Amino acid sequence: MDACEIKDYCDEAQIIADSHGIYAALSYVLGQKFCAELFRLKELNRKLKFLQPAEMDSLAQKSSGIQSFQLSYALTAEDNFQTALEKSRFLKDRLDNFRKEIQLRFKQSDIEEYFNTYPRLEYKRTLTAPDDALNNEELMTGKAVLEEAEDIFIIEELKRIFK
Repeated sequence: MDACEIKDYCDEAQIIADSHGIYAALSYVLGQKFCAELFRLKELNRKLKFLQPAEMDSLAQKSSGIQSFQLSYALTAEDNFQTALEKSRFLKDRLDNFRKEIQLRFKQSDIEEYFNTYPRLEYKRTLTAPDDALNNEELMTGKAVLEEAEDIFIIEELKRIFK
């Protein structure tokens, strides 16, 4: 996603706001698009925890075949870590630009009001029509409860991001 895509998403959100209201527009731009980017960043940061660079100083002092293999592996892991770290920095910058664009287009009070409703976020699932949800025999499955709890944590994080 580049700056043009961010502007396009915000333009589309403003069109949605004109036709369906602010809540629908913020659901689109925050609940779908922004949260999808935030989710990508969180996933990458989780992976970074497992790509911590190895202790190369101790490996470099050893000279047998196994140690050279370990050194090669450590160098590869370091390279992968640096690549993931660069991508993480890029995603953070992009997310910050996205946040700024959203805040330029929508009033802070509207954004806060949207967050205070604790909406269901749509970045990982497709929406079902409200009538379909009422026709289900089991309205609250275990998975639905966990997804709603996860959404609450994400909304709290979004509140901090958009302060």
